[in-house]
Amino acid sequence: MTSEGLEIGAASPKEIALPRVIYLDQNKWIDLARAVKYPNEKPEVRALLERMGREVEAARLVLPLTSTKSTRPTRLTTLSADLYSLKHKRRMRR
Repeated sequence: MTSEGLEIGAASPKEIALPRVIYLDQNKWIDLARAVKYPNEKPEVRALLERMGREVEAARLVLPLTSTKSTRPTRLTTLSADLYSLKHKRRMRR
């Protein structure tokens, strides 16, 4: 380890790919939640949700939720639980 905190032989900072950061409006979070609950209603949104999940798992995408955007924490909490269950291929009971 050098004084800069980088390991010798490690990739340079220019070679490290940073994840893409996308802030979604609340209505888009709601669309994603509906895609979890009703997957056949809008298959294109469901496909996008699944792709986003793969990108998040691979650390290529970050979807932050800021406190200024969360006016309906109950729905957003449900979305988080649904995304978690989607990741693990099971539906959570409510």
